[in-house]
Amino acid sequence: MKEITTRQMAMIKRIAMNVNPLVVKKNKLISKINELTTEIAEINDAIEGNEMGIKTITGGLSSETLIIKTVTDSGKVDKNGNPIKVTKYEPNAECVQWNEDKKVYIVNNESAIDEASTYTSGEDVDSTDNAAENVL
Repeated sequence: MKEITTRQMAMIKRIAMNVNPLVVKKNKLISKINELTTEIAEINDAIEGNEMGIKTITGGLSSETLIIKTVTDSGKVDKNGNPIKVTKYEPNAECVQWNEDKKVYIVNNESAIDEASTYTSGEDVDSTDNAAENVL
């Protein structure tokens, strides 16, 4: 058992008062992280449910791997002066090729799996939240 003097206890109380705002902030951030982790799990479940058919057809690959989203400026602006963006969803040339003779797409699972393993969520972020968007 450790003995603490009244002066040491007073010092501990002062330090506790000084760090209390930081402790409260830390606990709030931990709570937000837990909420966001739960939300991410729910979103992943929804994505998995929607992509079950795709994964069956392609041998386990998701649309995230097979399709590339490109957002380009159309050169026009909307009535508020925001640029109008054109969004296209095109096959990923690294893992999907068009066979002109058979008129089918050929999926290369090996290159797609390598690419999917190096994917990070930050690569695909675009800043088009405030822009008008045309989806093709």
